Amino acid sequence: MRAGSGKIDIHRADKWQSYLLQQDQDPECRDDLRRFWVLARAFLVRPRVDLRRLRRSLEKLMVRHDCLLIRFRPIKGAWMAVIDPSDKPDIRQIELGDLNDADFHSRIREIANAPMPLVDHPLVEIILVKCGSWGDVLVARFHHAITDGFGVIVLIEDLIKLLIGLPILSKAVSHAQYMANYEDPPSERTAEIDAFWQAMHRDFPAAPPIGRKAKGLEPLWRNVGVVKPQKVTILPGVKDRKLLKAKADRINVSRANLLYTAFLEAMCRCYDVDRLMYVCHVARFNPTLESYAGDSMHYPILPYRRADGSGLDGAALANKENLIAALTHLPSDAARLGSKWEDQLIANGGYPGQFAVHQPRAFTKENRSMIGHGIKNLHRGGQSMGPFQISLIDVATFHRSLSDLHFRLSEDNESCGFNLEFDGISYDEEEIENLSGKICEFLDLQQPQISLFSAK
Repeated sequence: MRAGSGKIDIHRADKWQSYLLQQDQDPECRDDLRRFWVLARAFLVRPRVDLRRLRRSLEKLMVRHDCLLIRFRPIKGAWMAVIDPSDKPDIRQIELGDLNDADFHSRIREIANAPMPLVDHPLVEIILVKCGSWGDVLVARFHHAITDGFGVIVLIEDLIKLLIGLPILSKAVSHAQYMANYEDPPSERTAEIDAFWQAMHRDFPAAPPIGRKAKGLEPLWRNVGVVKPQKVTILPGVKDRKLLKAKADRINVSRANLLYTAFLEAMCRCYDVDRLMYVCHVARFNPTLESYAGDSMHYPILPYRRADGSGLDGAALANKENLIAALTHLPSDAARLGSKWEDQLIANGGYPGQFAVHQPRAFTKENRSMIGHGIKNLHRGGQSMGPFQISLIDVATFHRSLSDLHFRLSEDNESCGFNLEFDGISYDEEEIENLSGKICEFLDLQQPQISLFSAK
C-alpha cells in the first residue's frame, strides 16, 4: 500500500549490503542461506490485535527508522538502496483458524522463517495471523541487510513505546548518517586503523588441516553451496553456572570470553596446532549507534595462540585485550566479509570461514532498556498492555552457520549454555564429541547436558 508523497533518497548499497547481494545473486546460493538472513519475531496477542493502532505505530516507526524503507535496485550497473518515504506498512493477513498446539507452533514458525526476496522487495514484513481461539499472532520479519540482532531490539522497544504512547526522547541515526559517518573510519584515523589491522594480520597462520581442509574439500569461501547443518548444545548445571561466573569474575573477563577461549584452546589441543585464526562477530562499536536500527555487524578476524604456562586464564585475558583493541579500531574493511582484506588472507593460505565465535552484544541493549522488564516478561509468559495480553512465541530455528565450525552462546544469556554449530560435511560426530568433551574438561563442567541436533 502506498500513500502520500516525499523525496526519494537513493544511496549506494553499503558494504555489508553489497556482500549480501553478491551472495543472493550467486547461482550456488540456496534457500537455507536466504532463510539465515531473516530475523523474525512473533507475538501472541489476546484477544485481538488493534489493527488501526498497529498501522499508525508502524508508520511512525518507519519514519523514525528509514532503513525499514530500503529496497535494493540495480541502477546504471550498481546496486542502490532506494528509500521512498511514501511507502507505508502493508500488513499481510493470514487466516489459520483453530489449530492444535503442535500445528499452531509449526505453522507460525514456518511463516516466520520463510526466505525473503532481497532485490526490489520490501525488507520488512508485518504479518497478522488469525488463529481462532488462540488469538492473533503478529509476525515481524526483517532482512539482515537492513537490521541486526541489536537493531531488532531497538525496533521492538520503539514499537512498544509507540503502541502504549510513551515518548521516544532520542533521535535515531538515519541510513544516510550511518553511511556518511560510521561505515568508514574518519579520515584522521584511516592510516592508524589500517596500520593496526596490518599488524594484527601480519604472519597470520595458514588454515590448519581441519574440517574441509582435512578432507580435501573446497572451502565455502562465500558461504554459498551445499552444507549439512548440525549443532551440539551444551548446557551446564546450576552449580557449574555459578562456578563459571565466579571464575570469569576472578580473572576479570566476561563469561562469553571465558567460554569461547575454552573452545579455541580445545581446538588447538584436539588437532595439535599452535595458532588459529577465527572470525569474531561483534556489533555497535560506537555508542552513538545505540539508536540505530540498521545493520552494524562487524567480523574482525583475530589470532589465537595456544595457551602456555598461564593456562586458560592467561589466554582468556589475551583474548579480551585483542577484542578490546579490535573494537577501538572499527569501522574497517578488515572486519568485513567479502572485503579485499579477507581476499588477501585467503590468498596467503587462510580460511576465515573455518572457525567463528559469537559475542552476544544484543543482550546488553535489552538489559539496559527502560522497558527491558516488560520485554523480559514477553519471554517469561506474557505482558499486559492495557486490554491486551502479549507473549512472545519462540520461532527460532536452526538453518546453518556462517562458518564450518561456529561457537555460539545460548540465546538465554543466564544459562551459560553454548552451541557448536558445524557443517556435517566438514566434521563427523566423533570429532565434535571429542571437541565438546575437551571444552567441558577445560571449563571443569561436571555433568553438563549435551544434545545433538540436525537441521531438516
